[in-house]
Amino acid sequence: MNDFLSQNQKLQLKTPVCLMIFNRPDTTQQVFNAIRQVKPEKLLVIADGPRLNVVGEAEKCAATRSIINQVDWDCEVLTNYSEINLGCRLRVSSGLNWVFNTVEEAIILEDDCLPDVTFFRFCEELLERYRHDPNIMTISGNNFQSRQNNQQVSYYFSRYNHIWGWATWRRAWKFYDLDMKLWPEIRDSNGLEKILEHSAENVADCTEVFQAAYEGFNTWDYAWTFACWVHGGLTIFPHVNLVSNIGFREDATHTTDESPLANLPTKPMIFPLQHPTVMMRNPQSNNVTEAMMFSSILYENISHLRLKEINLLLFLDWTQEEDQLYSQLSAVIKTLVNHPDKGQIKLLIDHQEMSAEKADLMLFSMMMNLLMEDELDVEQGPDITLVGQLTQPQWSNLLSVVQGRIRLDSENLAILEAVDAEQIPQFPLEQLLDWRGLQLKNNHWELWKLKDKNYIAFPDWKQPEETLYLELGNLFQLVASLPNRNSIIVYLNSHNISDEDANLILSSIFMNLFMETEVDITDGLEILLTGQLSDLQSQALCSRLTARIILEHEDKIAISSMGEKPLPIWVIPEESIVHP
Repeated sequence: MNDFLSQNQKLQLKTPVCLMIFNRPDTTQQVFNAIRQVKPEKLLVIADGPRLNVVGEAEKCAATRSIINQVDWDCEVLTNYSEINLGCRLRVSSGLNWVFNTVEEAIILEDDCLPDVTFFRFCEELLERYRHDPNIMTISGNNFQSRQNNQQVSYYFSRYNHIWGWATWRRAWKFYDLDMKLWPEIRDSNGLEKILEHSAENVADCTEVFQAAYEGFNTWDYAWTFACWVHGGLTIFPHVNLVSNIGFREDATHTTDESPLANLPTKPMIFPLQHPTVMMRNPQSNNVTEAMMFSSILYENISHLRLKEINLLLFLDWTQEEDQLYSQLSAVIKTLVNHPDKGQIKLLIDHQEMSAEKADLMLFSMMMNLLMEDELDVEQGPDITLVGQLTQPQWSNLLSVVQGRIRLDSENLAILEAVDAEQIPQFPLEQLLDWRGLQLKNNHWELWKLKDKNYIAFPDWKQPEETLYLELGNLFQLVASLPNRNSIIVYLNSHNISDEDANLILSSIFMNLFMETEVDITDGLEILLTGQLSDLQSQALCSRLTARIILEHEDKIAISSMGEKPLPIWVIPEESIVHP
């Protein structure tokens, strides 16, 4: 069993990592912490110098650079620090030229691009797979439309490239030209029409963007997109988002405004990778990306829904008998009225198969009955909104920001499929009260399963299977013997093992315990895996945990990532909580 465990626990990343930093030590520290988890053999650091007219920036730049001194693993650190301020355009372009004069390939992160740890392995494997394929020029860690893609494969191909965490080769970067000398020829020969397949609106937008870059606009990345397009290069996008941009704030160079792309949650990549059988652009994803890049429809036209911190969709089957429909809808609202986070919840009810007037009348009538007969207090929430006809880009935007849908016994399956909502998280109505809102420091909310008592343990999954079975088996038996086990959740940190492998281990333990004791440990006891957690998720979850269960063999790195404030501890087999 340890053979497949070791495959998911690469001790050191072989691929060089490039980190671009400037004046933000707080975000840089978070990104550095992510890099530290994979211990690259070579780290190349690019830094711009402080602006003389910005008070205090020299100190911030120095504090940011000092973070690199925290390298505590076997690593060759190479630095390219500018003592003067070159600006985004010249500093990044000259820095990346230095990188690819030094190494053949690299994974590239900026100081505000926070990756999931699986991002590194994803890039490393694909850098090797497509090393000599001139059709591929970029490997991106971004996916701003992850629910639009074929979940049967791990990635897809696009003409567009996103550079909030990416990788490439010297063979591709050699085509980069900051001055875009080929632009006048491409512009004047209608070359963009051929590249963009005669999409007049997109050609006009791209012409404006590339002309600004050609004239010296303070950015470097449009020239990279231009190089990829001119040379027919494709970009690889993962089917889940692997990197979150945590830098949307006033001290950013470009990302200073609020954006729906800010602080997008990440998800771990599942290995082994499932490769596409054909190398061709994904037209559906290209269309959504074009809408996102070249129009405002994707991000401006759902403001009328007035979304809140927690947004849940409901796909009612309006063809049911009225009394069944009433019963189903009232059960949902009663549950949400009793939810501890009701003040933060927005219930979005799809009614595409019923007119707005009829749906609104039914909802109003039902709410009045609930107020009069059940004396429900709905003033504190939830908010309820009917969702009418939306365009596909609007649905794409909405599905990317909601926490999930409430699953019912009878749903409108046709609409679910039509708007591609089958892939979003689903919460059975009978379990909804156990799913609690978790607010991250970036103000993003997630739903986590939490009960009255929430414990966490940090198994060392590298241990021999006999040790792992004994320690976890003892833990499960102890918790299952408690009289209040129905109000307990035990989380197992699983940052360095895939859910598939961890679940296989747990299933074997449960089966062995059942054969030995004839007791089903899982009856009334919930044991969940944390999966890959970002720093923000770890900190938020830590604030809701009751205690840490001490094991003899633990993952010390995972424990240190849970935040500065230590958790109360619960030592097996003692049943008392000991505060540190």
